[in-house]
Amino acid sequence: MRTGLLKNANAQWNMRSFSGAGFSCSFEPPGAAEWRALAQQASAASAFRVPGWIEAWAESYLPQGRWRGPCRNLSVRNERDELVAIFPLARMKFGPFEFRAAAGPYFPTRGIVLTNRESAAAACSAIANFLVDYTPWRLGLRIGPVSDRDTAISTFAAALQDRGWSICTRKLGNCMIIDVPANKAEFEDRLGGIIKRATYYERRMRRIGEMRIAEVRPSEGEQWSSVVDDAAAIEQNSWVPRKNGTRLLSGAGNRRFWTQAVADEVLRSSLTLWVLYFDGIPASFSLTLDAGETKFILANLYDERFKAYSTGTVLTFYVISRAIDQRCRWIDWGLGDSGYKKRWLAIPGHGLHDLIAFPPGPIGWICQRIMLKRFGFRAHLNGTTL
Repeated sequence: MRTGLLKNANAQWNMRSFSGAGFSCSFEPPGAAEWRALAQQASAASAFRVPGWIEAWAESYLPQGRWRGPCRNLSVRNERDELVAIFPLARMKFGPFEFRAAAGPYFPTRGIVLTNRESAAAACSAIANFLVDYTPWRLGLRIGPVSDRDTAISTFAAALQDRGWSICTRKLGNCMIIDVPANKAEFEDRLGGIIKRATYYERRMRRIGEMRIAEVRPSEGEQWSSVVDDAAAIEQNSWVPRKNGTRLLSGAGNRRFWTQAVADEVLRSSLTLWVLYFDGIPASFSLTLDAGETKFILANLYDERFKAYSTGTVLTFYVISRAIDQRCRWIDWGLGDSGYKKRWLAIPGHGLHDLIAFPPGPIGWICQRIMLKRFGFRAHLNGTTL
């Protein structure tokens, strides 16, 4: 009986559609080209959510941990059948509940791929209408991490609340942001002290042995595969395994993701992996993603055997220098380790939140009360910011 119910739910999950006010929603997969075109029109908050980013994640990590498949992309089209929004969704356990959840890698953020045109509010309303009386959503919808500057999510949350849904949020922290200097002279003027230290650390390594820095994009083929292996080796020798941290590059699932994701033409030109080698041994890495005017530092680690050489400081100098050359406006360094990041003038920027929306009715009310009491969420009032 249970198997039959699951099959029926998945059938609804695949076939459900909604039309109204000139907009239609369905789980009919969009074409890769029109998806990429939509992402290019979106803000940096979602410009990286191209097909390869989501599809590689689903193929690499479902099912794993709290996550379950299937992963489906909710498409929204206007009256001219033009794609105006995509909302990638899967299933996720949170405490005793299983929610439908925004899908994709944890950082930068999850959410809706949506243009900034006038159709944004209507598209979010169409998605909200799609959810009304849709039984697979009876326990709720989770979106997180989500930025409090993501206007698409704010618009969508307001549309849900207008239809009787209640919203709970929990703040995860603030991303550390660098306002990238306009040129190298300003860089040295603002960060002269730490630049001198980075230069000294580099000279010291070169006196002792051979130091080399590789800056590799996925378009470089076999070299990309090699540096991913080297970065995974650094991760294995970092603090991450010792403190049971989250591995990003090492392990079969992670390797599958970074191999498949770079098949996407947008990601091939957006991702960069920096690796610092000391006497031929990979000692430190930084993985970055470019989206609009923002360079995201997805991860940076060092092999603990090289801690005394401050390889991370040296590599960060090169990464920021490249951001200046590329005329990036910001570097988004994500959560954590604010002390080290502040040395490079990173300051707390936009907040990251978990957001859960509960449908109207007794089941939604009970689930909301449990999340508020047991998991540190707070009720989100209509009209307020995240």
